[in-house]
Amino acid sequence: MLTSKLSNVLGGLALGLVALTAAPTALVAQGPCASTITITGTPRIGTQISMTVTGSALCHSCIWVSKNQGPTQIGPITIPIGLPLLNAIDYGPLPPSGTITLPISIPNDPNLIGLQLYFTNVAYPQGSGPSLTNIEFSPAVVMTFVP
Repeated sequence: MLTSKLSNVLGGLALGLVALTAAPTALVAQGPCASTITITGTPRIGTQISMTVTGSALCHSCIWVSKNQGPTQIGPITIPIGLPLLNAIDYGPLPPSGTITLPISIPNDPNLIGLQLYFTNVAYPQGSGPSLTNIEFSPAVVMTFVP
């Protein structure tokens, strides 16, 4: 279901994914959840890649997606991607392994070539609820669609 949510977000907004690099200006608050996002595969139109979120087991996690690089400062919190968000995909606590991998199908739409999307994982310890003192962001990644 999560995979379809992410694919629907990307396909429904006519957006795509591309080559992965670390966002150069990401400012990251890392604590007990210490999450990261990695991409496996080249984000070519009409293909499939995998997105993996890794962090501490049972930390509540949510992927944020933006077309804006960021970072964004809101009060004491620095978000490593820009606002507004295209979507937030809440997938709950990470499993005991601390890893979740999501297959992502990229639409075969040449209009996507060159488009950049920015991702960060937002996490907080399960059972505590998010707050200004415990919300964490993974380092941002940028994906650029290629032919």
